[in-house]
Amino acid sequence: MKKLAIILFGTGLLVTGGVVFVFSHRDREGKPVESLHRYELAKEPTLLSEELATAYANRALIQDGFDTNRWHPVHDRRIDEWGIPAGAFAVRNRNNSNHVCIAFTCDQMPAPRFLSVFLLGKVVMCETSVPD
Repeated sequence: MKKLAIILFGTGLLVTGGVVFVFSHRDREGKPVESLHRYELAKEPTLLSEELATAYANRALIQDGFDTNRWHPVHDRRIDEWGIPAGAFAVRNRNNSNHVCIAFTCDQMPAPRFLSVFLLGKVVMCETSVPD
């Protein structure tokens, strides 16, 4: 009986160690966040429109040091599966209507920049990321 308890305890430790090792070493997909900007609004809008999201995304690009005359919004298929089209370029999150993602590209850069724009009451948050 004592032998069986030791064998079961050892097996449990090995299984637990294996699970912890697998989950701690797996590759996590996603885009690294390059910048995060917070903007206060005078009054709270009812919805994050494509115009408002694009205006603050452009403002975030300027704060990151990018020329908005060279960077322009584009339609990117990678974000289509993520949400619902909210206009020509913006894609709205299916689960949060106050979260819009817009892809920007520049003729000299091969990779686009993705700007996620969030409306949280009177606050607009812009998160910039670049895909690997």
